[in-house]
Amino acid sequence: MRGWNRGVLFLLIFTAFEVNVVRANAQWGFEPHRFIHKHACLSLPQPLFKFYKPHIAYLMEHAVDPDMRRYIDTSEASKHYIDIEDYNMPLDSMPVFYDSAVTKFGFERLHESGWLPWNLIFQIHRLKNAFALGDLDKILRATADLGHYAADACVPLHTTSNYNGHLTDQQGIHALWETQVPARFMDTLLNLPPEARYFESPAAEIWLQINRAHQLTSTVFEEELKIRKNLPQHLQQGFQQKKSEVSLSFSEKYIADFHRSQQGLVEQQMLTSISFFRDCIYTAWILAGQPEL
Repeated sequence: MRGWNRGVLFLLIFTAFEVNVVRANAQWGFEPHRFIHKHACLSLPQPLFKFYKPHIAYLMEHAVDPDMRRYIDTSEASKHYIDIEDYNMPLDSMPVFYDSAVTKFGFERLHESGWLPWNLIFQIHRLKNAFALGDLDKILRATADLGHYAADACVPLHTTSNYNGHLTDQQGIHALWETQVPARFMDTLLNLPPEARYFESPAAEIWLQINRAHQLTSTVFEEELKIRKNLPQHLQQGFQQKKSEVSLSFSEKYIADFHRSQQGLVEQQMLTSISFFRDCIYTAWILAGQPEL
């Protein structure tokens, strides 16, 4: 089971020091999530763009709310991932909807191995209902949450039980892929996605996105392992400073070598996150009857 107690304990111990030494969190980093929320809204068609534009700052601020809830809600973590190997069946045979999945696998199994795809279906319908009600607060909160989970669905490491390389002696690969590599290119990622698309079947699109992300895991692990084996140990780690915090992390050379090895894969998946989130919003609005906002 994916836990966070060790990370919380680590943080509590080191907050007593003036300079903290911590490892990066395993997630799309906070800034990448905010970036995805911002650009998804900027690429919405009218009248959605007009509606969301004044609220982009709110959505960016709340883009990481689901991650923050993990520290107070033990049921939150399993909404962010699906360990596909644990289910031991082809994705095209998986139950499409949550109730069917609970019937087939049981509640405990589902919440141990992750239920991100089923959660995303729920989040789209949550936003649809908020649109139908015309409730601004509910629309914004539902949108912020939907965007977070939609972005997570585009991350290969959110689809595997080896999510942080702990099964293959590649610990730290999660933060490397999701946080440290994006920091190198995010500010220059200017290619906005094409025109918004309505999902005739949101569930089918979600499972397709999960499957595409999962197929990328072999590239992520294989290329990182080559660097881990070939780069001398003393060149693999270094200290990075952000404001008053010093983090023990992969060295700049390690991050750069891994980034090159991915050949644009991280950039591709970040752009996919933007368009997928944008299309989820658009689909929810159409399902709600395209109400005036």
